[in-house]
Amino acid sequence: MTTAKTGERMVPELYRSEADYILYLRHLFAYETAAGRLRPSDAVLDIGCGAGYGTSILSRHSQHAIGVDVSADTIRSATAAYGSEVCSFSTYDGAHLPFADGRFDAATSFQTIEHVSADQQFVAEAARVLKRGALFVLTTPNRTTRLRENQPPWNRFHVREYSARQLESLLAAHFTTVDLLGVRASARIEAVENARVESAQRLVSLDPLGLRRFAAPIAAWLARLRPAPATGMWAHRVADFYATPEERDAGCDLLAICRR
Repeated sequence: MTTAKTGERMVPELYRSEADYILYLRHLFAYETAAGRLRPSDAVLDIGCGAGYGTSILSRHSQHAIGVDVSADTIRSATAAYGSEVCSFSTYDGAHLPFADGRFDAATSFQTIEHVSADQQFVAEAARVLKRGALFVLTTPNRTTRLRENQPPWNRFHVREYSARQLESLLAAHFTTVDLLGVRASARIEAVENARVESAQRLVSLDPLGLRRFAAPIAAWLARLRPAPATGMWAHRVADFYATPEERDAGCDLLAICRR
């Protein structure tokens, strides 16, 4: 993954549309929300770290941050781009975290649990490596605003998506406290997201056999051949997002703030 310097932050150069840029800001909002709750002495684990820019943000607010991901190529790229004495990366098998019980003061996992088959084990492992009273912050798409009743995910990479009640129940089995919030945004951002969801729903209705899963990789490859527009053409900022318990069923994402 290539990167470009934007102000004081390194960001991915993969925005092929306004919707793609908004998805990046959703991730960034989650990382900055978690970073604001860290202490300088904290050891932090980022589960499903992806490109690594979020782990780097966490490392600037803690003693050390470790990002883990199942992809060796992703970890190599993250290490090259963001690795430092206070920010490191490692692969793991997706099932068992390679750390001792009670190793960390905080952990994060953003837009990852919806990809995991064994979600109970995923949450149990996150809890296991945390100290008593430690912080766990998680985000995942909100099925209530994306899917019809009993509809499976239209995103071909998602095993399942959660309502607020489902996610709260899953997390409460392993954490002492669970505060579940809905992530909302400006009217323009929510309009773009709603249009993206509606487009996906239309495609699903025209493809009952699921053949789009074979076309999607080709479409993604063709999209990369087009020049990426400059991110400056969009005025959206992280400050356009907010999280609230009163509107959790209306949020594009669910944000859980848990204590071990």
